[in-house]
Amino acid sequence: MSASAYIYIYIYHSTAHSFILCMDDPIWKKAFTKEEYEEIRTHRSLTLPDIDEEVSALFDTLEKKADEIMGSSGGDEDEVADKLLNALSDLVMEMGPYDYRTEYNLYWIHSALTQMLSYYKFGVVRRMLQNSSEMDFVSLLWSIFDRCFHDIHVLPGRDRSCQATSLRVNKDRSITGTNNIDGKISVARPDLLLIKDGFEYGCSEVSKSMDLVPTKKEIVETGLHNPKTMKDLFDRMTNEAEHDLEFARKLQIVCFNNTGKKPPLCIHLKYSFTKPKLPIIGCRMKLCVMDCPGGYVCRVQETDEYKISTKIQSLVSEVIPMLILTLQAKTIVRNMTALLLSYKTKGKGRPEFKVTRDARNSAKNRIMLPSALTTFASTTTTRKRKNDEVD
Repeated sequence: MSASAYIYIYIYHSTAHSFILCMDDPIWKKAFTKEEYEEIRTHRSLTLPDIDEEVSALFDTLEKKADEIMGSSGGDEDEVADKLLNALSDLVMEMGPYDYRTEYNLYWIHSALTQMLSYYKFGVVRRMLQNSSEMDFVSLLWSIFDRCFHDIHVLPGRDRSCQATSLRVNKDRSITGTNNIDGKISVARPDLLLIKDGFEYGCSEVSKSMDLVPTKKEIVETGLHNPKTMKDLFDRMTNEAEHDLEFARKLQIVCFNNTGKKPPLCIHLKYSFTKPKLPIIGCRMKLCVMDCPGGYVCRVQETDEYKISTKIQSLVSEVIPMLILTLQAKTIVRNMTALLLSYKTKGKGRPEFKVTRDARNSAKNRIMLPSALTTFASTTTTRKRKNDEVD
């Protein structure tokens, strides 16, 4: 590690204090040499899983149809949009129906595309972007993506406390003989937790922005809160696997960063009276994946960001990549649930005292990862920041 790297992590709260390196944070390209940065990025290189051939063929068909319509159409933009909407709607209707029992991915994709096409047909996307809360974005839009996980028995839980984070911040509660037992500390509620059998395999935060410049809330949630939540999920899994080194090197945690764009009031009023349509301001999504390829530091890498705009043209160029990202995240989660199950079903030998087991395991291939940094705010600042607060 370059000596200069320490300068950037010392003064202010950073993910580095929780032993997390977010590779897309520009600070690390300044802190590390080019060779060091590339070594960290490429060590045990992480790639997103492939999608099924049938799913890929379906998306290819839609993209070809859209290219055909856009390439052969000219003239009025609204006429082109209507022609594209009708052509894609006819094509999607011809593709279905699919049997949810044996073709769930195709069934979900068909359902999601049908829903999105209806949103464009009836102006739901435009009205949603004009005046919606975070919960409106969840109920109308992001919940469509949640349903992808149903067939692997993963619950997309909304607005509930993270058990992994709760375990971290309350781990030191004990009988000291000198003080009262501390009360249980409440923790923040991520906007999404991917839960199966009591364990959390992924998370998400939903933000709302008034313009193209990210708010402080969005920056803090995506650059600090989400990575720390991912680290808590990672640590709870490794603890369940008794800090097995091989398990830790295979483990991956996913996180969606979702943001809804809403135009400022002045722009909304201007276009409401002068034009029938608002400017293109869309909802955004990107996927982050955490792993621990070596040593004690967890690495976070993120994908490109995709946007849903008020124009039907974004269905192929932006919405389909969002669907693909969700399927890839689902594959990762499914693999991780299988990884944890395979470890938990291993024979653990005869019962013994915990201290004896810990002493025996310390000589084996074990890794004790440092937990995320725990900080405590005063009682007057612990509430979750409201959506519409101005920075």
